[in-house]
Amino acid sequence: MQAPPEDSLVRLRCAAGNLLVAQSQVHGIAPALEADVGDEGIGGVDLGAIRWPLFVLDENLQPAPHRAFRFCVCLRDADGTSFALACDAFAVVAADELQLRPLPDCMRTQNTPFEASALIADEAALRLDLTALSRHLERLG
Repeated sequence: MQAPPEDSLVRLRCAAGNLLVAQSQVHGIAPALEADVGDEGIGGVDLGAIRWPLFVLDENLQPAPHRAFRFCVCLRDADGTSFALACDAFAVVAADELQLRPLPDCMRTQNTPFEASALIADEAALRLDLTALSRHLERLG
């Protein structure tokens, strides 16, 4: 099997919209049926020998305890922090299929986990900084 290009991104479709992460940061995908989610929208999913903390988030990246989802995408940030996000769909996007643009000034805040924006087939997407997102998730629980 040929390795994916380093610049490939994965589009995660979830309540927060289309989120983009580097393909190298995706470590596996588990079906939602294998997840345990508590009343706070935080739980876990087993993938391989690892228990991944799972976060079910709403459009504001806050816990959404009763939101339905199809997949748990297991991610690892540059610092080695591992967690999973609840998603409805995912797809690999080649770098030539999109053009990342800097965030508008109104979206640049100190604690935002978003790095850039893009259009993919006329749909907006936001590129995630997983390290910033993991810090946000730590504050949630």
